[in-house]
This record gives sequence, structure tokens and C-alpha cells, in this order.
Amino acid sequence: MVNSDFMIETLERRGFSGVKEAVKLRRSIKELSHEENISLHGTKGRRLDGILDHTDLVLSQLREEHRDWVTQKRKLLAGYLSEVKPDIVDETYEAGLAITITQEFRTYSRVNREETSKLDSPEYLRRVITGYTVDFFRSLCLS
Repeated sequence: MVNSDFMIETLERRGFSGVKEAVKLRRSIKELSHEENISLHGTKGRRLDGILDHTDLVLSQLREEHRDWVTQKRKLLAGYLSEVKPDIVDETYEAGLAITITQEFRTYSRVNREETSKLDSPEYLRRVITGYTVDFFRSLCLS
């Protein structure tokens, strides 16, 4: 098993600010979503599709900025993921991120519609992506 605290510390040293806060935020939205019985199925709509497109752009920027960190984590998990093609890992990650963004959008839409405007902010999306990424790697390490 890989030490997930090491991953968080490494992210913080590599320039991610507020990693722990991003993870806490992600988990609190997830919990609220479950409490509110938010459905993740159904059509997304134009507004959410636009947010997802914007998320892809922010994700591309983060991947470029933190290419070394991503490479390091892939090497760390290489033995565990040896039977899985890298494209499948990427597809799984991206599908999970889309679900995360959908969950944020629909939760904010139900609880406080004005809060959905947060998802227009590249900085906020960076925090969501950071929180999701830490949880994604942590779940791989624990599985």
C-alpha cells in the first residue's frame, strides 16, 4: 500500500496550495449530494456541458503544469496497474472527474443556485480537480 499522506505532502511541495482544503471541500460536497439525494443521471444541459468543457481546459493546464508529479505517481502505481492500459486509467479518471463536476453543479443547483457560478471560475475548478485527483490516487493506493 502507498502512503497517501506522502502524496498530499508532495502535492503541497510542488505548488498546489490548499490541497487539504480542496479535498475537504470535495468530500463535503459529496456528502451534501448524498444527503440531498442528488441524481447524477439524465441530460446535462448546455450550462453543465459548458462547465465540463471548461473543466477539460483547466485539467489540460494542470496536467502540463504538474507533468512531473503525474509521471511520478504513474511510476509509483506502475506495478499495481501493470495489467491496465494507461488510456483506460485516463478514461476512468476523466469519467470520474465529469461525475464530480456534475455532482457539484447539481448539488449547488438544488441547495443554492447562485453557488453554481463558482464553477465558472478556473481557480475553483482547479480546487475541485485537485480534491478529486488526491481522492482518485488515494483510492488506487488503497484498493
